[in-house]
Amino acid sequence: MGTSEGMTAASGYAYRTYAPGSREWHFYRQRISLSTLEVTQSLRTRFLENRPMQMTMREAVDYYNDIVDESDPDMDQEPQITHAIQCAIGAKDSGLPEWAVAIGFIHDVGKLLVKV
Repeated sequence: MGTSEGMTAASGYAYRTYAPGSREWHFYRQRISLSTLEVTQSLRTRFLENRPMQMTMREAVDYYNDIVDESDPDMDQEPQITHAIQCAIGAKDSGLPEWAVAIGFIHDVGKLLVKV
């Protein structure tokens, strides 16, 4: 599980960090190493050229709310909406602009693609 050592915002908010070699560290390392232009373009083709559904942001959050995300091990018993709200509140409490608060809320909405 993540710790917060060494990663603190000006507001005092502590960010998660992961010990090198931990399950979470390897998870993020793999995701980052696979984030190439070629992979991104392939995913755009797969998911954006032939959209299987359209929905409002509220419908999207409701749709992916029951997904369990292994990258958030401290949230495995919580609905996704809890994580979205916590991120938005963290952004607001950190003094970030309104657009950053909105991004904090919607940053994981792409998780709905695992259910499509």
